[in-house]
Amino acid sequence: MNKYTIFIDESGTLPDPNNTVVIIAAVGTNLPDKFLQITTKVREQIPSKQKSLPEIKFYRAGEHTKRKYLKLLSQENIKIFLLTIEKNHQIISDNPTNFALLCWLLIQDCFLYIKPSDVKEIVFDKHFSNYRDIQEFNHILTALLEKAPIIKHVNSQIEPAVNAADMIAGAFLWKNTGKDDQFFSIIEPKVLSSQKLNWPEAKSKLFITKKSR
Repeated sequence: MNKYTIFIDESGTLPDPNNTVVIIAAVGTNLPDKFLQITTKVREQIPSKQKSLPEIKFYRAGEHTKRKYLKLLSQENIKIFLLTIEKNHQIISDNPTNFALLCWLLIQDCFLYIKPSDVKEIVFDKHFSNYRDIQEFNHILTALLEKAPIIKHVNSQIEPAVNAADMIAGAFLWKNTGKDDQFFSIIEPKVLSSQKLNWPEAKSKLFITKKSR
């Protein structure tokens, strides 16, 4: 069996006081090329007025495109993991330390269902533009995981497979904020884990882990 690739992306932002929650979504697959095929199929059916979109992102796609993409995704052998951080309008710094903490919490859940030795790589939709921030994030996350797979940060316009995580995160955020739950309901049967924490709870998990080592 092919090893798993885990794609990760977020919806909502830590520093924006208008965001009450931040969603981090992970989707694991041992056939990542299937995600590229989904993108191709959906693009073939995109209304002409949206064909100029550079990529299929939840907040750029129309309702038909969202439904089609998520329906095709739900038909694949995938594993979905979700982390909700309730921030209650807090302004939280979006730095490598804080983002690595959230991703570590999510990946820990992934590893309950997918053995780390069965994971080929973890692929992030590029969150930081500064190379130093990316290196710091990788260093922190690798240290927290102790035995980490390959970690990659990609431009979703070049590697659109990572947009599967964006579509899931966006759909779950809409459900969480009461905007619309129809899109998440399509993919919900594939969810294996969904954890909800407030920001102090998330930080305390890191403190407990460091103390136990």
